[in-house]
Amino acid sequence: VCSEGTEIYWFNKPWLKSSRAEPEAERDMEWQQVCMDSWDYPKVKEAIKQCTDQYADCISKLMFLPDPEYQNGQPMIVIAIEDENVKNEVMSQIDTMRKEKLLAFEVIASCSGTSWYLLIIPRGASKGSAAMHCAKRLGYEPERIMVSGDGENDVPLFQATRQGFKGTMVGNVCEGLKQWVGKKQRENVYQATRGYAEGILEGLQHHFCSMFAMDRDNSAQDSKQQDVAPGGHAAQGGTDASDQGVATERPPVIVTDSSAACVVVSGSIPTVVRDGVTESVTPSCAPDTRLVSRF
Repeated sequence: VCSEGTEIYWFNKPWLKSSRAEPEAERDMEWQQVCMDSWDYPKVKEAIKQCTDQYADCISKLMFLPDPEYQNGQPMIVIAIEDENVKNEVMSQIDTMRKEKLLAFEVIASCSGTSWYLLIIPRGASKGSAAMHCAKRLGYEPERIMVSGDGENDVPLFQATRQGFKGTMVGNVCEGLKQWVGKKQRENVYQATRGYAEGILEGLQHHFCSMFAMDRDNSAQDSKQQDVAPGGHAAQGGTDASDQGVATERPPVIVTDSSAACVVVSGSIPTVVRDGVTESVTPSCAPDTRLVSRF
């Protein structure tokens, strides 16, 4: 999931067979169309031009990504500004224009180094809605998904907790996100004491440790009930969860902001990447986790 949730790419999709060994990325065209259909791009483009013309000397970059010259048709307008005061003025102008013209779009502000970025995206397109789209496509239940983040632009991701997702704010969370979660009084959002990837693993342990214990107990009980034939193969008369029509529980899914952490799953053991060095970090409950998205 990329660009504040406006783009989704699938790697080695289970419903696509491929003979290639390396990962193949394919854009989710259904999601792109949903995003483009949710705003009147020509009117939004004209409104943004009117708001930014008077600040042309202060804007270092202005990109209308849906235009043909950018080829990929990404539903986003990018404005880069060096001065924070100018950024605030432009945001105010855009907000006034949006209300006057009743235009359906969102403005996300973020900072990278010395530049401020204003990202104009369709209303309804966000990290949270993209995560829910992926969960539905993959068939994951909301209560087995945990979102995590550290910045104000992760608020849309945490809005998915209204749909049953678990949430973890890592220890290095910014004040803006912490205040938003506090106002909403989300009981299913956990504040980790550790930062970055270690905070995510702490959140996994908080939200899912009892679930893993239950899964392990069920698995052990199923194993005892099986009649094992010589050679280690289950006999025809053995019982199995799938034979009884019981759905096998899937492991939980991590959906994390990339600035909060980089978690890589190797087998069933999560590992943390710090400055290019991979370290195994295993919570006491040793969950089998899957990383769906990095933003």
